Amino acid sequence: MVALYDFDPTKIDWPFNRQKPLALSTGQVVEIVHDDGSEWALGHLAGVPETLGYFPKNYTVSVGEYQAGLL
Repeated sequence: MVALYDFDPTKIDWPFNRQKPLALSTGQVVEIVHDDGSEWALGHLAGVPETLGYFPKNYTVSVGEYQAGLL
């Protein structure tokens, strides 16, 4: 997945008590670890598993969709 938008979790009322958010910057590649079909997915920045956290799926698209949109 590729981030289409910046996501700064410090600017929202974080909805989860025990889960950590994953901040995103536009263009970052995210690897999904778990997706239960909700609006949020658990993932980490590509190649950086220690950044594990939740992010809004509607801020991302597949790598293929991202590349197709750049052409």
